[in-house]
Amino acid sequence: KNNVWPEDSDPKFRLDIQYDNDGKPRGTISSLRELDREELCPNDDKYKNQRYCGKYYDLPIWMSDGEQSGINPLRVLVEDLNDNPFNSGYKTIDIYDYKYTLSKLLSTTRIYIGTVFTDDEDDWDFNNKIFELQTSDDNNFLHVDKNMQSSRTPGAIYLTTQNSNITIKHGMPYKYDVIVRDTHPQWLNRDSQTSYVEFRLHDLPSDAFDNAASIRLQDITAEEFIETRHRHESPLSIFKRLILEIIPNARHIDVFSIQNHESLPRTIDIYYALHGSGYLSKVKINGLVEISREKLENHFNISQIDINECLNSDQQCFTIGCLNKIELQSKQPYLINANQTSFIGLHIKTIAQCSCDTDINIQQDRQKELLKTQKYCLNGGYPTRDNHHIKCMCPDQTLYNGGERCQLTSISFDGNGYAWYKPLTTCDTWMLSIEFLTQTHNGSILYNGPLNKKSQNEDYFSLQLLHGHLLIDLNFGHGKNIRRHLKTSSNLADGKWHIIEIRQISTIEHVLEILIDYCPLNSVSKQYGECRFMIEFNEDDVFSTNRPLQLGGIALQEKEINQQQLPMEYMGNFKGCIRNLRFADELYDLHVDLHSDQSVNLHEGCLLTDLKCQRLSCQSNNGICDADLYQVQCLCKPGRTGSTCSQETTSYDFTYDKQTWTGDRASYATFRHQHKPDNDLSYSSQILRFQIMFRTREISDNILTLIDFHNDDTF
Repeated sequence: KNNVWPEDSDPKFRLDIQYDNDGKPRGTISSLRELDREELCPNDDKYKNQRYCGKYYDLPIWMSDGEQSGINPLRVLVEDLNDNPFNSGYKTIDIYDYKYTLSKLLSTTRIYIGTVFTDDEDDWDFNNKIFELQTSDDNNFLHVDKNMQSSRTPGAIYLTTQNSNITIKHGMPYKYDVIVRDTHPQWLNRDSQTSYVEFRLHDLPSDAFDNAASIRLQDITAEEFIETRHRHESPLSIFKRLILEIIPNARHIDVFSIQNHESLPRTIDIYYALHGSGYLSKVKINGLVEISREKLENHFNISQIDINECLNSDQQCFTIGCLNKIELQSKQPYLINANQTSFIGLHIKTIAQCSCDTDINIQQDRQKELLKTQKYCLNGGYPTRDNHHIKCMCPDQTLYNGGERCQLTSISFDGNGYAWYKPLTTCDTWMLSIEFLTQTHNGSILYNGPLNKKSQNEDYFSLQLLHGHLLIDLNFGHGKNIRRHLKTSSNLADGKWHIIEIRQISTIEHVLEILIDYCPLNSVSKQYGECRFMIEFNEDDVFSTNRPLQLGGIALQEKEINQQQLPMEYMGNFKGCIRNLRFADELYDLHVDLHSDQSVNLHEGCLLTDLKCQRLSCQSNNGICDADLYQVQCLCKPGRTGSTCSQETTSYDFTYDKQTWTGDRASYATFRHQHKPDNDLSYSSQILRFQIMFRTREISDNILTLIDFHNDDTF
């Protein structure tokens, strides 16, 4: 298709389409003016990472085949006169090996890792040169193609272990000399030059990949990003230095994947990991980089921090939800070959999978992967099998036994802190539940949204207290900001535990339902507005964000929070306890590692109630202590009972006639619950909780029936 380029007003090529006798199209590309390979780039920020703009041109060609259509780039390389002498050069090559994949690949084949560098402005004329690699018996890991007679790619460097009986050591520099001669008639009498090649093979641990942060940059190619020629410092070196300045407790950075984007021109994706005494979490890295975004923007054009394709596919996944998946594309590494440098990293692809965390297949696959990597049980727990089900054995006498995976379920804030966790996922229907206890009337309980004032158009969700009542702010798309102050008859800053449940029933109805303390039917008022609220929003959208979920407060760019940095009014940091955060069927682990994660003034457990629990001493791990500022009790685990859960429950055997459900062998047990209404009790204290364990071989059976004898909404 004609005239699909260029974006500027200086066209250099044209495309003409002719059709043969069979009606098949053929395209001819021709230049509209003389081209100069050594043409300097304009003095413009768009070209700040380039010196020469005439070496090649990427032409976007629009193509269609039936219902399929798209734009594919065609690269036109420009040559010129061989009028510059060449000199020796130095080539450094960094190679990343993940799970020894590269080492295994080398046992059967050789791997192309770049070309020998000679300092020559005519860097296209490899066909005229002859390359001779100098090796030794203990350093025989490279092969270099000699000339056009022996190879189509003279100067090409290959990594190989087939000529050596020893193994390449990770992290060790290997250096080689390459004798180079130019056979062009103009340079036949010139002496040969010696170029140098140095490579390092880096081992990339699984923890580095699992904690990989990411960033997408525009107006730069991967080759330009690693290029050191004609520069005091490569953009890659600048990037590493700035990241380490932003995150001071990191001592080392591993940039292990740099890729040109498949469809976006002059756009690259970068994946990297940071470590000091251990690897930092990607939530911490991406969040701190976002807060300090302006520091990076002085050198780079940032498209996205924490690459997430779900942010670009809301409509595509609108009716289902979206999972951002990071996949290793192949066992073959991803090569970037610049003049003085080569970079061989992981070939990674980020895709938007239209699904939700609540999908049972997604959950099963994740459990298998976590068990395989021994990361299913958290905080020192270990897995065991219990009747074909995986169960975690959690450390005794610790706070890490509140969840089935040994999650820490409760934390405290002193009014000057916050903690970061992974973002809420994107689902079409979801429920968020969280419990809190406080006597402070104002404060931020939960926030998931922008960290930088330049990101104000992003989705966000905020849950705060204002004068002891819930304040909700949200925007799930491109509509207006929504704020609701949910005023109930009871003040929630009363020193008791309160649970908030927020449900998005579907993306079609555009409604959020909020329940406070379960909102039971026997509450003082059964009408909406007392403990059950509905919030309508207009966007045909799902909530999508890649920013850290923040509990207890908000960390922003300035030490003193500027209201202009946030999309809503901020009520200050939270003082009190938070527990049992659930989203999309997942119980969050609220444990925060002081080194790898991000938190300020966070304390594990609830400091306001833990002393009471220590005095009650629920029997070992048979029960969980539940206390507020006024009362304390033991919630027994299945099979235990009593005030401290020290007693075993009684088991019963039941039988019946399978045909009539009656007869001499039929058996059952009846219990009566004595209901004692008390109008002074909170909503949550009017909830009847029960648990039952059973074992049967029958496919269908009646386990429990609740009957209201008084017809007074007891149940």
